[in-house]
Amino acid sequence: WPGSYLEFERLLQPLAADGHDVVVPSLPGFAFSNPITRPIGPRRAAALVHGLMIQLFGDARYFVQGGDWGHGIAAWAAHDRPDALLGIHINMMTVRAEDAAPTTDEEKSFAAKRAAIADRESAY
Repeated sequence: WPGSYLEFERLLQPLAADGHDVVVPSLPGFAFSNPITRPIGPRRAAALVHGLMIQLFGDARYFVQGGDWGHGIAAWAAHDRPDALLGIHINMMTVRAEDAAPTTDEEKSFAAKRAAIADRESAY
């Protein structure tokens, strides 16, 4: 788990000082959360985070930032609850549209290289 909220720690206080509510949840099974007994997955984690936001702020819309596992959670949050979000910020990019198949030689080359790197270097 190389990703951490610490990557954005310097932004938390300035955002709060500007009057924004900042919530930094631990994902289920990681860091400060309770242990889990079975895998949850990013889609369920997105639903749990949404539930937390509802508990804290009612129907107020919010932003989600995600890197590492959080990028998939942010993507599912946007997919499943677009009306709840003002936007997402992700600093890891593996999300792509289902119908976004490469068509040019340059795109096909990029996709092949990306797949080879992911196969060789991805932890998931």
